[in-house]
Amino acid sequence: MKTGNDISGKKLFPERIPFNLFQMIIIILAVIFIFIGTGSSIHAEGNETAGIQTIGSDHGAYTEPDVLLLSRQLLIPAGIIIALLLFAHLLTVRSEKKLKALQRELKSSKELFMTAANSADLVIWEYDPKSHEIVMSFDSDFTKYVCKERGFPQILERGPEIQASIIDEQDRPVLLEMYRKLDEGAEQASCEYGFPWSGLHCYRRVMAQTVHDEKSGRRKIVCISEDITAERRMQALYEKELQYLHQSNDATLTSKGHHDLTDGKVLEYTLLNDINTIIPKNITYDEMLQGSLSIMDREEDRKACRELLDRNALIQKCHDGERHFTFRFRRSKQGMAPGWAEIQCNTFPAPSTGHIECFIYTYDMTEQELKKQIISKLVDFGYENIGFIYPDTFAATAYLLNEPGAGQQRIGIMNYDEMLRYVLSKSSISEPQQKLFDAICIETVTKRLASATTYLYPFSLKSRDQKDERKQFAFSWLDEKHDTIFFCMSDITAQYEFAQMQIRELSAAKLAADQANEAKSAFLSTMSHDLRTPLNGILGFTDIALRENDPARKQEYLEKIRLSGDLLLSLVNDTLDLSRIESGKMTLEPEKIDSRDFARSVLAAVVPTAKQKNIRLLAEPDHFPGGTIYADRLKLQKIVLNLLSNAVKYTPEGGTIRFSIEAVDSASDHMTRRIVVADNGIGISRDFLENLYEPFAQEHRPETANIQGTGLGLSIVKKIVDLMGGKIEVTSEINKGTTFVVELPLQCSVSSTKQQEVIRDMTAELRGKHILLVEDNAINMEIAELLLKEKGIIVTTAEDGRKGVEKFLHSAEGFFDAILMDIRMPVMDGYEAVKIIRTSGRRDADKIAIIAMTAEAFEEDIVRARRSGMNDYLVKPIDSEKLIVALSSAINKETGKAL
Repeated sequence: MKTGNDISGKKLFPERIPFNLFQMIIIILAVIFIFIGTGSSIHAEGNETAGIQTIGSDHGAYTEPDVLLLSRQLLIPAGIIIALLLFAHLLTVRSEKKLKALQRELKSSKELFMTAANSADLVIWEYDPKSHEIVMSFDSDFTKYVCKERGFPQILERGPEIQASIIDEQDRPVLLEMYRKLDEGAEQASCEYGFPWSGLHCYRRVMAQTVHDEKSGRRKIVCISEDITAERRMQALYEKELQYLHQSNDATLTSKGHHDLTDGKVLEYTLLNDINTIIPKNITYDEMLQGSLSIMDREEDRKACRELLDRNALIQKCHDGERHFTFRFRRSKQGMAPGWAEIQCNTFPAPSTGHIECFIYTYDMTEQELKKQIISKLVDFGYENIGFIYPDTFAATAYLLNEPGAGQQRIGIMNYDEMLRYVLSKSSISEPQQKLFDAICIETVTKRLASATTYLYPFSLKSRDQKDERKQFAFSWLDEKHDTIFFCMSDITAQYEFAQMQIRELSAAKLAADQANEAKSAFLSTMSHDLRTPLNGILGFTDIALRENDPARKQEYLEKIRLSGDLLLSLVNDTLDLSRIESGKMTLEPEKIDSRDFARSVLAAVVPTAKQKNIRLLAEPDHFPGGTIYADRLKLQKIVLNLLSNAVKYTPEGGTIRFSIEAVDSASDHMTRRIVVADNGIGISRDFLENLYEPFAQEHRPETANIQGTGLGLSIVKKIVDLMGGKIEVTSEINKGTTFVVELPLQCSVSSTKQQEVIRDMTAELRGKHILLVEDNAINMEIAELLLKEKGIIVTTAEDGRKGVEKFLHSAEGFFDAILMDIRMPVMDGYEAVKIIRTSGRRDADKIAIIAMTAEAFEEDIVRARRSGMNDYLVKPIDSEKLIVALSSAINKETGKAL
């Protein structure tokens, strides 16, 4: 059995129709009747053929009644009739199922239509021309919404009059005329009208179509209205553009043209100024564009303009909603200075043809560009305001060159002194306002210029972010007529700070020279004393030894001479080391050192001296941190040996010295090793601790009378520790002992290798990520962009907070993986931008990582950034590794924590 399908490919009825009980009974009866009838007929025919007419018996035969024979003969047509009825019943069931399928299809189509109508903001209603009644279609959600907003019921009696009452008065006759035509029997009609809606002026188009009910003969009219506001506005803009094209008398306009991009035709083109370009008649758009490119100096300008004004590109951009384009370039005439021009292009769909058309204007921007460049250079040189004063009228006008968020702004003519008082009242000036006013008012300025060509007055003030700034006013006569004073205010903070720095450096140099002279005198005095002490011992015991005949006594004198010689050698060596450090000639020569082997070698040099004094030296090198470190071995030995030697020297017999080396995990100052030397010796007085590291400084106490030393050991230790970037601390108490703690930033090969591996892994994971970089400083933006692109990161840039917000909100959700946000920016700062992003309602607004990237490194700035919704904080100048770690931590937390 062949089945039928609807338009969607679904079966309208099944291949087999199920049988119910009634159908089964009918079929069984039909079969029985047909069988019986057929059998009887065959039997009768057989008898006739055989010549048997009676049913025999012994008593006689009788003939079969005609009625029975007749009934049997009727069974066949009865069976056929029943079969036909059954077939008709099956066809009815099949038709009903097909009807239900069509009804479902109709319902689906209606739902699809209503969905499309709601999406297109269509208003739907039915109009009865006899009763003039309008029934709004509440199956349409948008129609229902409009009725609710207007306060209309679903059924409008006198519908045309009610609709006319809410539209523009001049359009009411048009709407009523449409209904009049429908009343007179028109099959279809339409009209357009304007009306106010939510504070805007909108337009709609109504299309009416008659629908006839074939059964009832009733005439029904369906009306649909669509929004044509955008179409009308575009038409108005097109007409306005045509009017501008034909009436424009701008002095800077050098050419204008109207072109059909769809057909590639030049509709009209006018040259208003000779710019060495000849445009022939009847040329195509592409030929016109090629000729226009010839006035451009640079190839890059020609290429960029060709791509911007390409006919197909403009058509596509118009369809995409981009309709306004500008392009500025440099042009030149032979033998003349170069100038600048700007092309402005506006595209529109033509109302009459639907073709894409464009209007192109070329303006001479030379004067504007030169002014812009001059002002830019004035700003670069630190000029903030310039202006003119007219002493005879006390009037003045000024230009604010770098007003935040406003660019160049002109202040109109006004009284100079009043303007000055107003500006001073709004400024945070360090000196009294009246003093500054008296210094630069018209009376003072004219008096100063009477005896000098220029008058300069510097002053200090607080900036918007409460930083100290130094400004300077400069005044001079504009020309020899002496009727106009030119003035300017410039920022001289950098020059002032540089001058102050030079003054401080000169003062510091003078102080250092004075201190050097004093130190030199003290050094020579101390050296003279310290050198004479061992020399006296050497010379004195040498004379005695020469006269002594007793070998034992002579040996004693020679040993004392040896001790004095060792002391003198130590003094000379320490003096030379100190001299090299202070002259900057001592440099670090790092090498690989095994931590525990180093500790054992140092202890081996000190243990014999400690044993001689019966001092316990507690140290366990096997428990010290292992691994390889990078350091200057000799200088590291000098630090440890000096501290241990001093501990042995100033600890009485039977005392104890503890020596240890510890691993330090300090991320803030990068220290990796801590060296501790503690003793229970004679200690150091609190007063002497302040001078502990000065050259030749030695505390004179009875306990130290027999202890020899140069007084340079700790001074050398301190300078080496500083040279290595470490720190040293000491705690001591008289007769209880002294503890020295030295922390050094020694590079450990194991951790360094691991860190580099982690950084490489992070960089690999960030490759292909999309970052939004919001930065107003061009140099900083370029540096950050290069750092990111080197790592394979895709970068989108924005010059201020507002543009950054726009680019984020206009992007697809999840398009950006993170945002690097500067704090201090014009138009909108980073805090405000983050606030708008976080509260935008986008699903990714709360999840996207935003990292502050700024030069402000105060604790309160970091706290404020985090409170505003930022996830991390990077301080400029940006370190590439820190940048990678911050981004990785923000985008992939597990990888970020691995460092």
